[in-house]
Amino acid sequence: MLCKVSCYKTLYQKKKIMKHLIALLTLLVVTDNLAAQEKKWEHQLFLSAGLSFHHKGDHRSNGFTDKIAYGLSYHLNERWSLMPGIAVCEVAEHAFRNAHEGADDDHLVFLNLPIIMQLNVERDNDRCTLGLGPK
Repeated sequence: MLCKVSCYKTLYQKKKIMKHLIALLTLLVVTDNLAAQEKKWEHQLFLSAGLSFHHKGDHRSNGFTDKIAYGLSYHLNERWSLMPGIAVCEVAEHAFRNAHEGADDDHLVFLNLPIIMQLNVERDNDRCTLGLGPK
């Protein structure tokens, strides 16, 4: 009886080792195929500015926003790319009021770390990119 139990344990250990070996070989084959493909990277710099108008009942606030951002796109294939990035955003409300009106100047600066999946569409010399993802 003792021999049967130890034989089953040995057989179980051999199956476990074989499963790990197959998984490791599969991982090596997949990474080797990915490394063989031509990699395409794009650096992107974004600058934006805008005005904000918010009116709700008696409460009104006007201000401006601006953003500078950098993204590094890695192309998975001709149509799809993945872009992690970093953006510094600034929002200033009540920026257009005079100091004598007694309004506080709400000035916010914050950092965005977006990860965006992009769909790239090209036709002739035109290119359009649609990006989706969390900020």
